[in-house]
Amino acid sequence: MPPENLGSSNPRNLQQQIPEIDNWVTALLLVTEWHFGRITTATTRQGFQLRQFNMLKMRSFAKNRQLPSYNPTER
Repeated sequence: MPPENLGSSNPRNLQQQIPEIDNWVTALLLVTEWHFGRITTATTRQGFQLRQFNMLKMRSFAKNRQLPSYNPTER
């Protein structure tokens, strides 16, 4: 939680609170960065797995599909 009494008129009290605020903001940014890193990693992994799955599916489809023979004399 953020430090309380940020609007205190006592400069000494405010000076003591600035490092606490700094530490709190730094910790919050680190946690946020960690969560975004996890989300990005998970999204990248899912995208890669989906791409691999689609490639395998396309290969399987192409392997099992018989293309019609092409005869230029037939109309």
